[in-house]
Amino acid sequence: MANLEAKTVREVITKMADEEIVLPVIQRRLVWAEEKMLLLDSLFLQNSFGSVVCVEEHSGTEPLFSCRPFTRGGSTTDFSRPDKIARTRMFVIDGQQRLQSFYMGLLGTLNGKSLYYDLFSDYSENEYNFAFGTSADDLPSVNKDPSAINEYLWYQASLLFTMLTRNSNPQIITENIIAETGIADSVKTKHVEENVRNFYNRIFVDNSIGISKVSARVSSDKIKDRERITELFRRLNNGGTRLTNYDLVYSSLSGINDDMDSFFDTLETRYSSIGMNRRAIIRLLYVLTYQPTKNEDSMSQDGFSFHCSTVLSVTAADGGQTVQG
Repeated sequence: MANLEAKTVREVITKMADEEIVLPVIQRRLVWAEEKMLLLDSLFLQNSFGSVVCVEEHSGTEPLFSCRPFTRGGSTTDFSRPDKIARTRMFVIDGQQRLQSFYMGLLGTLNGKSLYYDLFSDYSENEYNFAFGTSADDLPSVNKDPSAINEYLWYQASLLFTMLTRNSNPQIITENIIAETGIADSVKTKHVEENVRNFYNRIFVDNSIGISKVSARVSSDKIKDRERITELFRRLNNGGTRLTNYDLVYSSLSGINDDMDSFFDTLETRYSSIGMNRRAIIRLLYVLTYQPTKNEDSMSQDGFSFHCSTVLSVTAADGGQTVQG
């Protein structure tokens, strides 16, 4: 049975930074494009974006899967699987892309770009402007909307988050920004004040993220529990940004054997000169499992993942000679 807890964005991304919320090896890698990472806009409009489903594992227990921390800069972090969990943690099986958007926007970067928030946004019309840029100078300076202030005041979201973390008084932060930017106009001052306050309320005050926690272990059979969580992951991800059949097979393989991710990385690196990527490796496995006529539509059927797992385990054990041959 799942338990639902409401958290602020700050609480959640702090847990992500402390690696109390992590990603299991069955998760795909970051797939959202830059325009979809602007999720703070929806947050400021107080739109619902669904709960995040996590599996809770308690300290002192053996982990079900290898896990990795969320990325701050877009590159894939490494997986690890300790013998025992040092402290209670949750791994995300639905909601990775949403949480990653908040994390990179407020604590990191995306493709070398920081997230900027327009402090001249038209708060009275619930129109909030966010954009990624290498600096504020790279972003548009003139706002052509006749009903708004005719210029932007781009402020780095991660800097604003840090300032409000250190001093939870948005009025003081507003005064500092106004002094820093030299704003004297009363209308502009009001916009900065309201937009900083909205930022504080949406990130630090509102319990806007629902965390639905699922128990990791419900039986004495670890393999069955791993299969149960992998199947739950696959079902949950049939909505939202859907997994392809390739993603589903890859998740199943990783769910069976933690070493699959590093094994795929090794093959991709070794055979990059001939274009051998994960999709090509999966297709090659059809031949190795004597199913050369199957296509991607049948990847997740007929126990194919389990056949592939056997082949990959043997291949990994002999240093990749099976694939080379």
